Amino acid sequence: MIWGWRKNIEYPIYLPHDTHTVLVFNEPNFYSQANLSAAEAARIWKNEIQPKVGGKTLVGPAAAPCGSKAQCYDNSFEWFTEFFQHCSGCRVDYIATHAYWCNADTTMNMLHRLWTTFHKPIWLTEFACPQSNSVDQQLNYMKQVLPRLEAAHYVAKYAWFTTRTRGDGWVMSAASLLDQHSSTLTTLGNYYNNF
Repeated sequence: MIWGWRKNIEYPIYLPHDTHTVLVFNEPNFYSQANLSAAEAARIWKNEIQPKVGGKTLVGPAAAPCGSKAQCYDNSFEWFTEFFQHCSGCRVDYIATHAYWCNADTTMNMLHRLWTTFHKPIWLTEFACPQSNSVDQQLNYMKQVLPRLEAAHYVAKYAWFTTRTRGDGWVMSAASLLDQHSSTLTTLGNYYNNF
């Protein structure tokens, strides 16, 4: 993954010879993440990323829904719209995004809107029930959303966030797929692994 891009610094892009896929820009619309305007990201994509990755699969940017202007440039739809306006003709094999709701309908509606708006298959690279310390609530959300993700032809890949977390105030330890101190699967991990 090329997580972000520092302004005014030339980046050499070194990819191991066996690299097949490159994910580019984590939450570029968030100030606390990759922090790139859509126009900047498009310029870097056209001039730096696309020419240097060759025929490898390009996934991203991973713009994500945002709660307030204090956190991000624009919500993901506005950011993606501007990105594709500036990056007309760019090769983007998949777009990536994140979903943090405890409601499968909300998650799937957002993903379907991305598909119908941008016509790019989607990698949902992070999703979980935020700010919940309830394993039951996490599991209930997982049971509702996983079958729908599997059935959605426009969702190419998905990954739960995260295998193990102590909690960061946003995603709590109840969302962990692994026990905090071992490689033992949690209740969530068992369900996810066996789905």
